Amino acid sequence: MFRTSAAVVLCTALCVPILGAGAPAWASDGLQDPTRPWAGEARGQVKAPAFIVSAILISDQRRVAVLNGRAVTAGDRVDGATVSTIGPRTVRLKYRGRDIEAALPKGKIRQ
Repeated sequence: MFRTSAAVVLCTALCVPILGAGAPAWASDGLQDPTRPWAGEARGQVKAPAFIVSAILISDQRRVAVLNGRAVTAGDRVDGATVSTIGPRTVRLKYRGRDIEAALPKGKIRQ
């Protein structure tokens, strides 16, 4: 009877650390499973980066917008998109063949 108990204790002491108590070894290191499917957009869909308009200045001589912290005019490129037009409240961009419109936040308009 003593031999059976000792064998169970010995097996438990050796098997639990080897098996990792049920958790994969890479889970505690913050690593991700390289065989896990990618959780990004479906094939064919392109998600545009966020475009934040902070200010728009329109005068007789020029139209300038502050987009993602940069002063831009029509034709400039920002984060892979090209500025098409700058209006009183919005900036229109072309990103990978799609038209995108970024607007000033409500309540931030002074004329």
